[in-house]
Amino acid sequence: MLALSPELCGKIIQFTSHRRRDLLSLCLTCKAFQREAEARIYAQLIFADPRRALQACTTVVHNERLALHVRTFCFNQEGTRHPVDLGREFWLVVQRALINMSNLEILILCDNTYMNGWVLDNPAIQFSLQDCKLRFRWEAPVIRFLKRQDGLRSLYLYDPFEDLSETLPQGALPTLQTFDGTFLVGMQMVRSPITHMQVLIDVEPASVLASLPRLAQMKKTLRGLNLVDVMEEISLPALELITRALPDLRHLGLFSYPMTNRHEFHKYLLPMHSLRSIELDVSRWNPPPSVPAGQRALACELQTFCSTIDKVLFWTGTSRFRWIYTTHWMHRVETTQHSAWGMV
Repeated sequence: MLALSPELCGKIIQFTSHRRRDLLSLCLTCKAFQREAEARIYAQLIFADPRRALQACTTVVHNERLALHVRTFCFNQEGTRHPVDLGREFWLVVQRALINMSNLEILILCDNTYMNGWVLDNPAIQFSLQDCKLRFRWEAPVIRFLKRQDGLRSLYLYDPFEDLSETLPQGALPTLQTFDGTFLVGMQMVRSPITHMQVLIDVEPASVLASLPRLAQMKKTLRGLNLVDVMEEISLPALELITRALPDLRHLGLFSYPMTNRHEFHKYLLPMHSLRSIELDVSRWNPPPSVPAGQRALACELQTFCSTIDKVLFWTGTSRFRWIYTTHWMHRVETTQHSAWGMV
């Protein structure tokens, strides 16, 4: 039988890489195909089913060669109304798999019980992540794990608990550029060179207003900022604090836009000479601003007070309308929720 060169095998695998069943068949064809196909199959391990995740983790625990192929590992349990404790044995297998995945670059790991942060706290875990998304409690084991990730560029971390007794040590996450997560955790990232940040406001209004001035520490790097679920009663005070702390922002959101008496809102936009994009909630307007005439008028109004704005996003409930200015204002309804805050 004529032997196929690794280059030819690689090209064939490349054309079939989106068809997992074909890759599995090629694994059985010959050794050359097996090597190339296995690399593709194990490059991304993405699971929502705990049983399948456990099977895959068991495989890479017992086969270090396959573990070295893994670049992305994702376990995000879905479809359960109530948190299900998968048990310590499940998470031990996951931990052993993470130890073997020394080439891992992207990690998405969710623990709906918020009880198993220890799974990340093992010095034998040697990979250097670029992108990390975690649903774990902000506690010492998780912080020690993140402290070792010197090359991390993007972090999503959701912790629903307001009591954050642990703090990130100074000098941790020296290359972090993007953060998406809860407010109190986000406030611990202000010493990193963050360029894009989105935080969920899940704490008391007084705590929010007291913490916002700390964002000034990111003045030199931060380009896009979104605050999600800002309480209406602190919307204007929060806007004032942010525009004072971060006058060079290019994107700002997500604030409730007043239906009347908008002069104070406009006043805070006047010093924002670099602002290109703004994201506003008009869900409480009654009636809502008409499309397109009403929203176009609002976009023109905003541009009057901040001439650099050329993108305006209006939220009405779950619908988002994107307005873009070139020589005139044009709009479209967003069917997929692109992160405007991360695109400036």
